[in-house]
Amino acid sequence: MNRSNSVSPLGLLLPLLACAAVPRPEQPLVTEAGAGARDAEAARTALELLPPDPRALPARGAEHRVEPTRTEWWEATADAFGAQQRAARREVLAAAEAAATAGAPRPVQVGMTDHTFDSDAPLVEAMVTFDLLGLLGTGPAAAQRAIADAELLLALARYEQVLWRGRARVRTARLNLAGVRARQRVLGDLRASAEPGLLRLDLLEQYGRVSPDLAAGGLAMLARLDRMLSAARVEEAEALRELALAAGLLADAPELAAVGPEILLDPERQSSGSQASGPAASHPDLRSRALAYSLAEARVRAVAARAWPGVALGPHIGAPEGSLDPLQWGGVLRLNLPWPAAWEGDLAAAAQRREAAREAYEDAFLALEAEARRAVTRQAQLSQRVEGVTPRLDAGTAAVWEATCAAFMVAQRDARAWIDALERRMAAAASEVEDAVALATAAVEVEVALGPEGEASKTLALGGAR
Repeated sequence: MNRSNSVSPLGLLLPLLACAAVPRPEQPLVTEAGAGARDAEAARTALELLPPDPRALPARGAEHRVEPTRTEWWEATADAFGAQQRAARREVLAAAEAAATAGAPRPVQVGMTDHTFDSDAPLVEAMVTFDLLGLLGTGPAAAQRAIADAELLLALARYEQVLWRGRARVRTARLNLAGVRARQRVLGDLRASAEPGLLRLDLLEQYGRVSPDLAAGGLAMLARLDRMLSAARVEEAEALRELALAAGLLADAPELAAVGPEILLDPERQSSGSQASGPAASHPDLRSRALAYSLAEARVRAVAARAWPGVALGPHIGAPEGSLDPLQWGGVLRLNLPWPAAWEGDLAAAAQRREAAREAYEDAFLALEAEARRAVTRQAQLSQRVEGVTPRLDAGTAAVWEATCAAFMVAQRDARAWIDALERRMAAAASEVEDAVALATAAVEVEVALGPEGEASKTLALGGAR
């Protein structure tokens, strides 16, 4: 037989391969938060949590960047350059990219058979099958899309959680640095006020007016004060390190010098806090746990979807005479029937992990509730102390110290009274500063434990001023 018009296997295979989708080169990165979400609600949630392009977040809060004395500047800097914040932002971008192509149908299957290879009467057949359930958006493909959407929302929630915790961390670090510097100022002022008395004590010892042991006691008290100042400088170095890490700045960033004791007088930091008895349902920690449960549920459904039979449908082409004329057209239907043992164990395991996610949500709520009660109680006690006991202690020791110094300089009081007054003043000099820092950080702890109020959590990642 003349085989000049015969069809080679490759000749049938190439047109069928043309049916496969060719990915476009250089696919752009996600440019809209929630682009991988398949339903409108998921997309709205994504847009609520993330700016239109998370890669633009380092420029967020630009209106505050000229004033590093403002709390918003430090929060914006932490959002943009904090290590955990950047890692969480990359996780969001990665989840969005993965969700954009999740749930694709199974690969197109192409087959070709030459029943009588190298024969005068060849019989060549070719077939191509498509994943019917995947093309219809049901079955395992839909389950995989649901998992990708849940992973994207969980990444967004964890990003919000990191922002929430990161802002609290940078505020606390800033307050601690301000407190250390305020304590240095107070102790330095006390050291300066004690200098004249120490000189007089030294002169009295030289003229035999006081005993050497009493003069040595005065020197020891001053050495103790110098030791407190040295310890405060060490604490300042630690506080600088913590603030630089929390804000994502270099250790020698000039903005760190802008943190001064005056921020402890900020009325915003002295707010009484919320009187809520427990964390809000919109708390970032609880939102993250809830979406982790949703992801566990999606994984349960994905395992259950493996029980669906695989349905592949497509055309069948036959060339019985080895040529294109005549061609025989037909259809192919293939079913994959999974064994129950292939998915039942995984389904039970996924159900257990879903239950663990539910328990983790409960545990997180109980932990936040306990932390909220502790923080509110601590804030209330510190507020009473700052408004009552501490001012009286500070004013009393300061008055005794000033009167004793004045009397000692004109020899109306003895040296022992001056040393005793210095010791009492040293113990109380930094009490107001320490309590002010404790009260301000307690307000941050209360806010962290209770969560954003009202709609604040929905715009937390958008960089709007609160």
